[in-house]
This record gives sequence, structure tokens and C-alpha cells, in this order.
Amino acid sequence: MQMFTHAFTFLHYSLPYNCLPHSLNFFLTYDILSQELYTLLQMVTLGALPRSDTFLAVFGTPTLLWRVLNSVGYAKPPCYFWREVAAEGQPWYDVRVTIPAHADNPQWQGWSIESDGQSPWEGAQVVALEALSEIC
Repeated sequence: MQMFTHAFTFLHYSLPYNCLPHSLNFFLTYDILSQELYTLLQMVTLGALPRSDTFLAVFGTPTLLWRVLNSVGYAKPPCYFWREVAAEGQPWYDVRVTIPAHADNPQWQGWSIESDGQSPWEGAQVVALEALSEIC
């Protein structure tokens, strides 16, 4: 609640807010605070925050993908992000990896690949395989 009070106070004393007619001030404040509340509720929801890992601790497809990327000059391994979702009452994971474009090699435009699996590890295996399929 204190955060919303601070947000309203900051908004109330900002120059563009003071220049608007009073009726628009209310709607602008309501809209901004509604968006802030929605964002906070998303952040608080269990499993809503994406987690990440490189999945290099155990040999698998992410390790093979990293070896290919490293051989062409990438300095950092790709990071896999996942979010737990419920599918038919069982935990399921949406996994995403983004490989940035290579600065020195224009053929490597970058990739963003998404998949899912019964665990983050399984989803990362699928995503890495899809990336390798597109690269090779």
C-alpha cells in the first residue's frame, strides 16, 4: 500500500499531471495505478517469475549448443528461462532460449526459441535441439 501511495504522490506532483484538466487527472491516475497493481500481482503469483539457468552442469543438448556457439566466437553461454504452468493438473514448464546476433558474423542473426517439457531440463533439451537444427 505504501508503494501505491508513493506512486500517487509522485504522479500528483509531476508537471505533465498538473497540466491536465482535473477530470483527466483521475482517469490517468486510475489507469497508471491499475497497471502497477496488475504488474505487482503478476510478480507475486506463485511460479510467475521466470527462472533461468545455462544447464551446463550436466552434459546434454544445451552443452552441445554451447560448444557450437563457442566455436564461432560467442563469449557467454545462452541462458534458458522457464516458467511453471499447470497442464491438466500436472506441473509443466514453458522454456525459452534467446541467442543474440553475433557481432562479427552477419550470418548469425540470432534466434529466440520456445518449447515446453515436464521439467526445465527436458524443455531445455528440446529448445537446444531446435536451435542446433536451425543453426546446422
